[in-house]
Amino acid sequence: TETGRDLLCEECAAGDYPRRVDLFPPLGIYGLPARKVRPDGKHRGNPPQSPPNPGPSLPKPPPAPSPPGTPPV
Repeated sequence: TETGRDLLCEECAAGDYPRRVDLFPPLGIYGLPARKVRPDGKHRGNPPQSPPNPGPSLPKPPPAPSPPGTPPV
């Protein structure tokens, strides 16, 4: 149906719960959430944040590549 109620079980449709996926959203992406993506491409107002523990820093200089025919290390 146009409201997407056929994508829910009977109990969820009767409870007026939102559907979890859109089969044919405006951008053609399966599983696009119900919230709108702003035209400027930003999903939220805050800048991206680093993870709480980014782990060790990368080696300087970077390690030499593995010889041909050997697995990378």
